[in-house]
Amino acid sequence: MDNPVSKPRLSLHWQILIGLLIGATCGLIARQVWPATLGKLDPTLQWLTENVADTLGQIFLRLILMVVVPLVFSALTLGVAGIGDVRRLGRLGVRTLVMTLLLSSVSVGIGLVAANVVKPGTGLSEEKQKLLEETYAKDIDKTLSQAAKA
Repeated sequence: MDNPVSKPRLSLHWQILIGLLIGATCGLIARQVWPATLGKLDPTLQWLTENVADTLGQIFLRLILMVVVPLVFSALTLGVAGIGDVRRLGRLGVRTLVMTLLLSSVSVGIGLVAANVVKPGTGLSEEKQKLLEETYAKDIDKTLSQAAKA
């Protein structure tokens, strides 16, 4: 019998990097093929963005959440069951809470420092700022109404 020769697979980090580069290249090509005029997306590119890319992105994110939430829940449940002693769980729980608060504080700090160093939007002209406000004002109202319903 012949032993089938298995092809070597790329490591996951290389697959992710290649996917990132392909996505960035496709985005740059799309902007060249359908350039924006007066700050507005080309109608074809806008349709592709809203109906294809956004839909695929939402499907992808929902599939990830469908896997991640049960995985995290089962990992926590098995971890608690594996500890056994309730007193150890208390110490471990406090330590976990402290680490969570510490790491969350660090991430918020990094975000604040990055926002204050980069200062997004400071280089925009007044017309561009007004255009952005008009463009996204309707999205803000929609988001706030969805949040109020929830």
